[in-house]
Amino acid sequence: PPSAMLCVDWPVNKEPPKEVLVAELRSGDVLQVLPGSVVPADGVVVRGESAVDESMLTGEAVPVSKQVEDSVVGGSYNGPGPLWICVTAVGANSALSKIMSL
Repeated sequence: PPSAMLCVDWPVNKEPPKEVLVAELRSGDVLQVLPGSVVPADGVVVRGESAVDESMLTGEAVPVSKQVEDSVVGGSYNGPGPLWICVTAVGANSALSKIMSL
């Protein structure tokens, strides 16, 4: 996706997330990923529970359950629940980018 919902100064700041370009994301940023949206970057769930469709990466047709401390991969689709993720990799360092470079 071209943009992401950045939670500025999370969890201290209670303001709504602000939309930023994915190119502006950095490791350590916390993002809100709404149901039905694409996970914008690799990360670790810090809040929420959902099921994530990782079929573009794994070929597995069944969405994978995700909860706090689980990893998510940028480019996968979030299912029914909102997630908050801490970004671990973006751009050329992302899992999808590394796979594509093989």
